[in-house]
Amino acid sequence: MGPALREGGTTGGKARTRLRDALVVAQLAISLGLVSGALLLGRSVLNAHRAEPGFDADNLLVGFINLAATGRYDHEGIVAFEERLVQELERLPGGTSAGLNGQAPILGFHSRSTVAAADRPDDPRARFEAEYNVVTPGYFETLDIPLLRGRLLRPPAEEPERVVVVNEALARRFWPDTDPISRRFRL
Repeated sequence: MGPALREGGTTGGKARTRLRDALVVAQLAISLGLVSGALLLGRSVLNAHRAEPGFDADNLLVGFINLAATGRYDHEGIVAFEERLVQELERLPGGTSAGLNGQAPILGFHSRSTVAAADRPDDPRARFEAEYNVVTPGYFETLDIPLLRGRLLRPPAEEPERVVVVNEALARRFWPDTDPISRRFRL
């Protein structure tokens, strides 16, 4: 009876011991992986917090609204609502400027489209996938994003045609040796 108890009490005791040992090793390996992942996530959060976002993130009020999803507004109604919303936000105590955008860059949301220089539609070097964001007048001022050249956006009623603000990377890629102001491209 003594040897049977030492062996685990039944036949196949060594197999159960090996299975238990294997499960303990697997559990340790998984636990180490989870701890490592948690440490990396924590480090990434700290790095993201320390990173310079490219705009002044202090004293910002951020909100989300999707008027198109309600089905109650057409394009003109959405534009009128947005203009009224910006005016009301600027009137808030302590408010200095306001702007709206389609995707919040601080959350990592992006829209992408193929962009091609209008004057070279067949040139593969003048075509690539780019991220874009639809913004209202006041957006760049609110985030304290400096304008290097050209002009800022005006209200839709004052814009005779669609206008874009491009970053330096797109300007250098499409028009490396020319002035990008007044140039055209297609989405």
